[in-house]
Order: sequence, then structure tokens, then C-alpha cells
Amino acid sequence: MQPSSSRGLVSLLIAVILTLVSFPALAAGPAFTGLAAKADTAETVYLNPAGMSRMKEPMWYGTPQIMYTENETEITIERTGGNETSKDDGFIFLPGLYYVRPLNDKWSIGIGPNAATGLGTSYDDSWPGRYLVEDWSLVFIGVVPSVAYRVNEKLSIGASLSLN
Repeated sequence: MQPSSSRGLVSLLIAVILTLVSFPALAAGPAFTGLAAKADTAETVYLNPAGMSRMKEPMWYGTPQIMYTENETEITIERTGGNETSKDDGFIFLPGLYYVRPLNDKWSIGIGPNAATGLGTSYDDSWPGRYLVEDWSLVFIGVVPSVAYRVNEKLSIGASLSLN
């Protein structure tokens, strides 16, 4: 065996051992916090869809966010040596509303956002690039419909479809 291929084999072996050793801890979530496997709020729609089957009644959970953005752009025109600084600021609202509804003892459905963001700016009439762009915006919205099935008291399965 070549030295590089034996190092690759050792790396693969270490990765497999670490995976097997940590497998029971996967349900504990990141850093053993239990975050990913909890099913105590409707946010489980996104974090752990199988957990929806543990909910006994419909549930709402909200996590809206408000962000403040500030942008400064400086443009220098080589031919004239002109210089222009454009400043823009504003607030961005990011919705966050999750909903879980048990259909019966076995089935549950839910829906919630997985991403929502928006950015944009508009420029003054004297902006040097006004013939190329006057304003721009970018909006990204993602939603996750989910379904869960409770196989028995210890096992539930769930699936989500990320729509962007």
C-alpha cells in the first residue's frame, strides 16, 4: 500500500468509529443539548418533523425577527474623477410562525418557515451608475410543510419538503 492510501484508510476508519460511538448521541442534538430532537414546541416542524407525532393538540409557535441594515457604497468614475457615496438603511422583518396539527393518534401535519430574507437599495438621481441601475431587491422565502407518523410509543417517523 502507498503511504497516502494508508492514511486515507486510517482516516476512514477513524470516521467510522467516531460515527458509531456518537450514534446514540445523535438524538441529543448539537453538543448534547437536545435541541434537534426536542418536540416541545411547534418549531419541531423544521427541527425534528417526527416529533410532531408527540403533540396532543394543535400548536402555534412564533419567532419573528426584526433586523436593521445599513449600507454605504462609494463609486469613483475613472474618466471624470467624480466620486459619490450612497448610504441606505432600513428595517427588515423576518416572519417566523410554525403550526402543528395532530390529525389523529398516529398522523400529524405542520408547516413553518425555514428561511426568509430580503435586501435591496435605491439610489439618488445623481448617482453615477444611474444609467445602469436605479434600485434593486432580492427576496428569498422558504417554507417547510411536514408530516409525521407515530409507529409506536418509542418510534415516530417524519418527513419535510423544503420549498424555496
